[in-house]
Amino acid sequence: MKAKIGLLILGIIFMLVGSAALVQAASTSTINIGTPYYDDGTNEWITSGTPIDFSISWTASPTTEKYFKYIIDGMYNTLLPPIGTPAPATPFNLNGETSHSISWRTAEDNPLYYEPMQTWDCILDNSAPTTTFGSMYFDGTNDWTTSSTPITLTADDGTGCGVKKTRYKVDTDPWQPYSTPLYLTNPGPYSIRVRSVDYLNWWETTQIHTVCIDDTAPTVTYIPPPNPGDYVSGTYTLTADVVDTGSGVKEVYAHFWTSGTWNWVKKVTFTHISGTIWSATVDTTTFPDPNGDYKFRIHAVDNVINNGNTGAIDPIHYDNTAPTTSIFYGIPSYNDGSNDWITTATPITLTADDGTGCGVKRIRYRIDTDPWQTYTTPFSFTTTGTHTISFKAVDNLNNYELFQTVTAIVDDTPPSSVKTYGTPFYYDGTDDWITSATPITLTAVDTGCGVRGIHYDYGAGPMFQAGSTATFCIPIDGYTYIQWYSEDNLGNDENPQGQYVYVDSSTPTTHIRVIPYKKVTLYADDLDGTVNVGFDKIHYRIKYIYHRHEFWTPWYSTANNPFYFGPLGMFDIAIEYYSTDILGNTETTQYYEF
Repeated sequence: MKAKIGLLILGIIFMLVGSAALVQAASTSTINIGTPYYDDGTNEWITSGTPIDFSISWTASPTTEKYFKYIIDGMYNTLLPPIGTPAPATPFNLNGETSHSISWRTAEDNPLYYEPMQTWDCILDNSAPTTTFGSMYFDGTNDWTTSSTPITLTADDGTGCGVKKTRYKVDTDPWQPYSTPLYLTNPGPYSIRVRSVDYLNWWETTQIHTVCIDDTAPTVTYIPPPNPGDYVSGTYTLTADVVDTGSGVKEVYAHFWTSGTWNWVKKVTFTHISGTIWSATVDTTTFPDPNGDYKFRIHAVDNVINNGNTGAIDPIHYDNTAPTTSIFYGIPSYNDGSNDWITTATPITLTADDGTGCGVKRIRYRIDTDPWQTYTTPFSFTTTGTHTISFKAVDNLNNYELFQTVTAIVDDTPPSSVKTYGTPFYYDGTDDWITSATPITLTAVDTGCGVRGIHYDYGAGPMFQAGSTATFCIPIDGYTYIQWYSEDNLGNDENPQGQYVYVDSSTPTTHIRVIPYKKVTLYADDLDGTVNVGFDKIHYRIKYIYHRHEFWTPWYSTANNPFYFGPLGMFDIAIEYYSTDILGNTETTQYYEF
């Protein structure tokens, strides 16, 4: 900005003076640039050591005073050399690594003559380039790389005039220009010197790099736990001994995969502990299957990316799942669809299953609100009624099952039953009488688990009917003993009951005696059966026949035995008759005509 203002002011002065002056040929001047100097086609470059001066060709005018003016970055400088001196006597330099502008002209007095203003621009560069040494790793003392990795040299001159060339020297070999990456094959160490120069011949201070070649991967040794085949849960620690004699260990990690596949599913990074020992904390709950078997391989990578590993290591068994406990009721037991029913004699068994895990450590249980205790053998209840059983298991890795609670109803009470007879039935004050057609019904009730069925026997062998009722008939006449008892669904048996009963299915026999036209006598006996309940009634009706007309009387019944009727008159008569016993056993109707 100062340079532009100065040029503007100088121009105005020359214009004002020139407007009053006579025009004639002025003296001429040129700028002289020393070395170092570089023109890149766009910009001209110098250093603070580059000398600058001017050459002036004065006119032959008898002017008494001549002078030369120039402006550096907007600052005036006026030289008044003796008349006839061709140029300013002292060269000058520029300072400051930036762009600069110099403007100048000659002038003469009496009359005033002036040269047109001239300008020259340049950029000052006092800095050498910087070369970057491209190795894989620098440990603070040495550079490390591998024999297959190129070493690159990259020079940068920043805002300067540009890099002219880069040179390097390996050990005692001669210096040579750098053009392509270097490869070193032997272990070394090598001493490599590097420097670059720009177009103003600013040389970089020589860099000296000690380079070592490392083609050997670290050795990794897995340090197994005391029991390498054990199960683990939650988090556990992997430990490895890692040794590297070259560039040093950069990273240690483990890859895990499920047995039978090579697709790793988890990567775990190790931390350096001390010396050659590295360790990693493994969280088994973050694996795809927290209860799977996982093989793994421990890798160690050095600072030049040589990768060593342990090879596949036998699987570690992960177990993050608690066992599952099941309860089993022994015999007798019964489930009605809603409740479990047992007796005080029912053994209760608890079993726990840990699947493919580490195994069950113990089972704990409690009855009702009693203290928790360790399960060892089947147990049973000592009192009837409704009870609760709570239980849980833990495995050998202390994975605890959430406790379960079930309810069981203890029932030691058998059902009770009663017997009833259908019809025909007769009680003579001492004994019960039935026929082979009389239904006998046994009915049982139970306030507990419910009636399973009824057992009975009337001499034909034990019989059973399921449910709370049993109905049957006794097909054989005689004096029969009936025995029965009911059973509930737990096998609680009622005490047997029994009773004798007379079974009489035989009919009475009716006899007739006739005195023609005078009297008919009917009498019956009940003597034909194995047991006989006794006569009840005689039933009869009479048909009268007169001159080919006939008619029947209604049926009559009489308990008289014998029974007489007559005189009969002069009619032809027919009679139908039969007898019944007390149970209603009915004789086949007989017919008699006279």
